[in-house]
Amino acid sequence: MGLSHKWTLGVAAAALASGSLIAGGVGTEAAAPSGVTSRPVSTQPAGSHNEPSGRAALEQGGSQEKALRRNLPRFVAKWPMTTVGAWSRNLVAGPDLHFAGNWRPAPGRIGQAVRFTAAPAFGAAPRSEAKNPGPDDFAFGAMFTSRPIFGNYTGNLMQKGFWDSRTQLKMELIPQRGGTVHCRVKGLHGEESLISRVIVDEGRWHKAVCWRVGARVGLTVDNRSSSVAWRHGAISNTATVRLGNKNLLAGRQDQHFGKVDCAVYVLGAHARARALNNMPC
Repeated sequence: MGLSHKWTLGVAAAALASGSLIAGGVGTEAAAPSGVTSRPVSTQPAGSHNEPSGRAALEQGGSQEKALRRNLPRFVAKWPMTTVGAWSRNLVAGPDLHFAGNWRPAPGRIGQAVRFTAAPAFGAAPRSEAKNPGPDDFAFGAMFTSRPIFGNYTGNLMQKGFWDSRTQLKMELIPQRGGTVHCRVKGLHGEESLISRVIVDEGRWHKAVCWRVGARVGLTVDNRSSSVAWRHGAISNTATVRLGNKNLLAGRQDQHFGKVDCAVYVLGAHARARALNNMPC
């Protein structure tokens, strides 16, 4: 199962400065070491008028901790596709990924990958239903290859929610522009779509991340990005995170034919940077 650790505030601050994850896992809580309070250490002599005391000191310490927590990711998933049985272990926090249907292990960009060989084939992360960005930043993406077997396809690379759900996050492979990546972000009050200009259907390794940073949503494929303004509200649904296809009833039109070497899903501050910096796994 996935690992989960508590960060000290000092370690968390260092992680923010580097834009990378802490080796061994990212927890969803930031806690001070045992015996250390959140009260700021004063350099003023005892009795100084500049030294916070009592309730003022607690409020100051609490506001500092809240500010740091806002700069931590609420949830991070990192699936390397090194399978044991039908499971890929989450290297960070949260649920592992389970594969079903027509898939098999295959050589990856680094280490092992999962190859989707025929429809239906997909991976799903049980207990990821509540892991939604809401009104916050997010990023989800994968290292992948694509070799579609017919012309009219919308291969599901990665998604949370379905097309007719109230909200959805989705990246899919489409034949437009020579075969590329389409990102759909559907909020409570509307949606945006972005289509990359990078051709990805030639069977080589590519990295794609769909993201939100503040008032914009965007798509980055192999370091080439595009973005649009976002004004469509929060994103929340009860679906699990899925790769490859929707479910075991889906056909080949929705099937990703190719490999996935690494997949990430990040919610909260610095989500785009964390997703890009953590692939390949």
